[in-house]
Amino acid sequence: ARNASSRASGTCDHQCPANSASCLRPKSGSAYASPCANSTRPAGYFFDLAGRVENQERASRALSVAIAAALFGVFVLLNLALGSAVEALLILGTVPMAFVGGILALLATGETWNVSSLVGLIGLFGIAVQNSLVLVTQTRALRAEGRSNLEAIREASIGRVRPKLMTAGTATLGLLPLLVLRLHGTEIERPLAVVMIGGLVTSTLFTLLVLPTFYLSVHGWLERRAQRAAAPTHDVPSRLSG
Repeated sequence: ARNASSRASGTCDHQCPANSASCLRPKSGSAYASPCANSTRPAGYFFDLAGRVENQERASRALSVAIAAALFGVFVLLNLALGSAVEALLILGTVPMAFVGGILALLATGETWNVSSLVGLIGLFGIAVQNSLVLVTQTRALRAEGRSNLEAIREASIGRVRPKLMTAGTATLGLLPLLVLRLHGTEIERPLAVVMIGGLVTSTLFTLLVLPTFYLSVHGWLERRAQRAAAPTHDVPSRLSG
């Protein structure tokens, strides 16, 4: 007698119907599929995925939690180092752009979203945050010397063009063998290279072109808010004397 349940690793132990386009059918609530989900089978039998597919799904969930914890830890450290939650959020604004670039690169190349691409995303976040942090700290140093916000961010942005391009270029060159060479085993690590190269392009452009504008806008708004908050306190003595 057969067991009341059946588990499979991407294959079916029950024959699919003739009109089935594939042995794998979408599984509700899962990124993967359940074999022959719509096929006819005896009562008490069900299909489930196990083996490498199940391990990959478990690893993806663990890495997603690790990414969220890492982003929170980076925000706390940036806030402690800079003494400003606003500037810490500005620096972390590079992360979504890196994420978008990685996803677009996966779609353009036809690669899949898996554990390898998640690992590439973690490494990409570190490079993106580092570039933004250097720009912000250099701008703060120039402002401490008496420069205006516009002069400080302009000089810091122009001075960081070559280092940022070199950082992105060297990382891309190091990943090109995984992307170009069709050797045995490279298909496993290719999503990592695709995510990192795509994310480096978008995060570098964001840091060079968009982040300085955000920095000026946010600090200009903070200064205007501080001036409005301080204005009534200066008017009180004149009103009392009148």
